[in-house]
Amino acid sequence: MLLSSFNHSVTQETAEVLKKTYEYIVSSIEDIKKLKDGIHKLEMIHENAYVSVMEYDTKDDPFWEAHQKYIDIQIVFEGSEGFEIGDIDKLEKKGEYDSEKDLQVLTGHGNVFLTLHPNSMLVLYPKDAHRVGLHPKEGKKLIFCLIFYWLFATTLLLHGNF
Repeated sequence: MLLSSFNHSVTQETAEVLKKTYEYIVSSIEDIKKLKDGIHKLEMIHENAYVSVMEYDTKDDPFWEAHQKYIDIQIVFEGSEGFEIGDIDKLEKKGEYDSEKDLQVLTGHGNVFLTLHPNSMLVLYPKDAHRVGLHPKEGKKLIFCLIFYWLFATTLLLHGNF
């Protein structure tokens, strides 16, 4: 499933980083799953790429967030996790953008709800507003963070076996 606007485009460099990341994930997923919780640099993909490995508990009302610099690739490999996606232009900013954390906190309501199960992947581009950690249950996931080379937002959801 591809959810996007016709007004958005991806640079060749971003497409190459995404392709290289996907190939790395497919070829190394079992080793990646063994990483300890925390942040791990992925210089073999790009000097600004990293993966965050974390266990999570679902939340009743997680905050909305959006990024400006990084693409998030969310992969659940234990349990399942609910997501809500929204149009950043229809949400209200809550405070200032934190450039050090690449984080804009927002409030409002989304228009896409989905649940990721093991071996599902969600790619969130900068300015894709999202709430993570929604029910149904806790688990463990990977978040690949990749530097981004354009200014608009697109969301790509891929399901497959890794």
